[in-house]
Amino acid sequence: MRSPLGLWPPPAPLPPPRAWPVAATGGPPAHGASGAVLASTLVFALAVPQARVALFFVAELPARAAVAGLVLYDVYMAATSSRHGGGSVDHAGHLGGALFGWAYWMLRLRGRGSRRLW
Repeated sequence: MRSPLGLWPPPAPLPPPRAWPVAATGGPPAHGASGAVLASTLVFALAVPQARVALFFVAELPARAAVAGLVLYDVYMAATSSRHGGGSVDHAGHLGGALFGWAYWMLRLRGRGSRRLW
């Protein structure tokens, strides 16, 4: 029997694709851009802390308070996610993004307040 590509002997069949590696929580590894979105949001809140942010188009908060609430929520959920069944949200990834945004602000952007950023 010849292979479809005309090779003889036919190549060995490929092994089946590996399933997602299972993390300690039992779910797939993190993916997405939510950590980067939180990093960008945190840099915005540090650059313009008094900017008003609409919360579900009902209430307005200063950007600093809105981002602080997001970060505190992620800290709480990361600490208690095993009690809530894990879930599909990577709160540690959000916190990593927030840490990166804070570090970027501290190392690259802080002190450039004399030039208007926004």
